[in-house]
Amino acid sequence: MWNYFRKKVDQMGFWDWGMMKIYAFAVGIVAGAFFPDFVKSYIWIFIVLIAISFIWLMNSLFFKKNK
Repeated sequence: MWNYFRKKVDQMGFWDWGMMKIYAFAVGIVAGAFFPDFVKSYIWIFIVLIAISFIWLMNSLFFKKNK
């Protein structure tokens, strides 16, 4: 199982790593600061950002062709 994910991570490109960072950042923003007014007022923007970056990451991790 570790070898499988190691190969998948090795296939990730520049944009894939960038999306993973955006995903982690957005999840952290929502989880860590859910109660302030700023996050509450823009929660749907954060949710869309999380969904897009998560789908991008999962697509590149599981469906990207081998190099």
